[in-house]
Amino acid sequence: MIRITLTGHRARQPWVAELTGTHPKYRFARQFLRAVAVTGRSPYQEYIYELEEDKIYQTSKTYSWGNQDVREILTVCDDGIKTIKEIEARDLLINKKVKK
Repeated sequence: MIRITLTGHRARQPWVAELTGTHPKYRFARQFLRAVAVTGRSPYQEYIYELEEDKIYQTSKTYSWGNQDVREILTVCDDGIKTIKEIEARDLLINKKVKK
């Protein structure tokens, strides 16, 4: 298990979701995770999430109030956290394998 920290504003909190499959409308089926800890003073806080090996996750964070969310797809492997492309995530979910 590995921990990641995302910084966010209380009005636009970051999120982490485990990708569990594909979805016809939203591209991916997601199971949203709860932060295991929230630190810092409002309005900007750090949200800490725990990720497990051999699973695929999507993160969403906002760098400033007026900007769009930035989303990344991650997997946890022996070497740590690896960023992968959407097409790779789709292939891995369809084949039910996460590369190490």
